[in-house]
Amino acid sequence: RYEVDGNQFSLQPWVAGDEATEGESEAVAGFGVPTESMTAECVTKKLDDGIKFAAGEAKSESRSYEIENLLQNTGSGDGANWSRPILFYPDGSSTDAFVIVADEQQDAYRVQLRGLTGTSSMGDEQKLDDLLTAIQPGEVTP
Repeated sequence: RYEVDGNQFSLQPWVAGDEATEGESEAVAGFGVPTESMTAECVTKKLDDGIKFAAGEAKSESRSYEIENLLQNTGSGDGANWSRPILFYPDGSSTDAFVIVADEQQDAYRVQLRGLTGTSSMGDEQKLDDLLTAIQPGEVTP
């Protein structure tokens, strides 16, 4: 997840019920749940000074519903406006998503993530206003 209109991003592993090891009694078959050790493994980092996440969107899908619901209900408690999570799966796929990062001079890049393959691509440098006006409501892929 990333902080909308901020410079923080958070990385956290997720263990699904079918990936749980013996002794992880909190895991329910078919659903993912964070474990106490996962909470400790959540890492929050920052972009370089002057760079921020200006906008973005991640496609909501059935296999990410449980994770999104849990993250929304628990919150981070730090006052940050966190995005919907962007998930990477063991089969190499990911959530369809894009993020626009911008600097203080309003120069910006759109970073696109293709869910089927988990590959990313970065667009050409543009002015932030131009990238923002090009976004269609509900758009995740161009």
